[in-house]
Amino acid sequence: MQVETTPTLNISALTKTYSSFQALNNTTLTLDLSGIIGLLGCNGAGKSTLIRILLGITHPDSGTATVCGLDALSPAEALEIRKSVAYVAEEKALYKDFTVGQMTAFMRNMYSDWSDSRADKLLRTWDIPRNKRVAALSRGTRTKLALILGLARSARLIILDEPTEGLDPVAIEQLLAMIENARDNGSCVLFSCHHLAEVQRIADRVVVLHQGTIRGNREVSEFPNPNDLHKYFLGVISAC
Repeated sequence: MQVETTPTLNISALTKTYSSFQALNNTTLTLDLSGIIGLLGCNGAGKSTLIRILLGITHPDSGTATVCGLDALSPAEALEIRKSVAYVAEEKALYKDFTVGQMTAFMRNMYSDWSDSRADKLLRTWDIPRNKRVAALSRGTRTKLALILGLARSARLIILDEPTEGLDPVAIEQLLAMIENARDNGSCVLFSCHHLAEVQRIADRVVVLHQGTIRGNREVSEFPNPNDLHKYFLGVISAC
């Protein structure tokens, strides 16, 4: 197995059904992994399912998926994907019996691309003490900590699933700046979201997923006016 020098994402005819609900419907996409990519879609569009398939956490019923040349459907190669990608799930799971400092030490031991200096800076930005137990943190602060654990890595691909959920407006502004900083430091950031203003604010490219199928893939520079992306998104989903 060989990781691509120029990272790309390739999915072909991906289909995934849960009982009677079709999360992904024969969807296909080829994408260069660079800059900030917003994965747009309404609730239930299939965004989290797609992300979990790309990481080899969930297996599709049919189709193929590769990330940076690695086969997400191969157990061995999916493990390599999960090692190299900094992923923060929508659930933001943490070890509640750990202190914040123990969580960062755990990540340092797990990942060679971990940066103590970056983690310290992010913890200071959100004023999270290292000696406090995770269980004692508020829900919003736990969300912040989970995001820090992803953004403190210098992974070339960072995937954030609904990262702004549970954050107050000030924290959202700070997070958007952190995502831009990660891009400026050389990472590609793929984040799912259904808040169009946040996506248009920082994304370089948008991918629209609707009813389990990729419906759009455009550069944000094509939408120079504040309402352009909103009109495009509504046009795409209403045409289905």
